[in-house]
Amino acid sequence: DDYEEGTFTPAVTGGLSGGTIAYNSRSGRYTKIGNVVNFTFHMNISSCSLDSGQLKFGGLPITSVNNDSNKTGAAFMIISNGNIGSTNTFRVETNSTDLSVITGAGDAYAANSSSLDNGNRQIAFAGFYYAA
Repeated sequence: DDYEEGTFTPAVTGGLSGGTIAYNSRSGRYTKIGNVVNFTFHMNISSCSLDSGQLKFGGLPITSVNNDSNKTGAAFMIISNGNIGSTNTFRVETNSTDLSVITGAGDAYAANSSSLDNGNRQIAFAGFYYAA
């Protein structure tokens, strides 16, 4: 039996123009039981510069399993005032610590399609994934 719990610091890791971002606050918690990691995180973004790259949230505490079928894990959005959209889904990437935003059509969601760069935007997620 394997049990672990702790905290982590989430971050926007994809779709940043020149890596420019500032946070008012951000925090995450996780519990790992066996090879399943359950997590929640919240970010309050004070300012950022976004580009057309895929919006990703990273810093998950444990690298996900290397599974080329993209069946690693998922999350749901608890809150957002960043115009992320209700038809998007959220997938934990394989062999990664990133949570990707996917459009309802199954494509990468462009970061500059959101309004996270308007300042003082909050977003929170809860989810699970299989650990490496």
